[in-house]
Amino acid sequence: MKLNFKQTAPKEGCYGDCTADYAVTVDTPCTVGEFLNHLITERNGEWGCVGLTFDNKKRWAQFCRNHCEYKWGRLITKLPERYLRMKVVSISGHGGWSNMDYTLLVKGGQA
Repeated sequence: MKLNFKQTAPKEGCYGDCTADYAVTVDTPCTVGEFLNHLITERNGEWGCVGLTFDNKKRWAQFCRNHCEYKWGRLITKLPERYLRMKVVSISGHGGWSNMDYTLLVKGGQA
């Protein structure tokens, strides 16, 4: 799996701390479990959160309720097993340097 990042914030960043928002695409369709495995094996210099949303309407509330943390090649907290088989529809990211938080829009179930 390969992740591709397209910065969606202005070049100079809009947060004043060298972080930005990104649209993230993958070269092959994946599940939540496959995405997490990729983070801890291939992007093991990163840390942050991965949150799930089931629609774009209540995005922040769903992210806060359904997320896990990862840091330098391991999961700090885990998602319930039932979420790991869900298909990832789209991915957005926010971060900079070694920190990246991902929001996965998923299908295949509801919180």
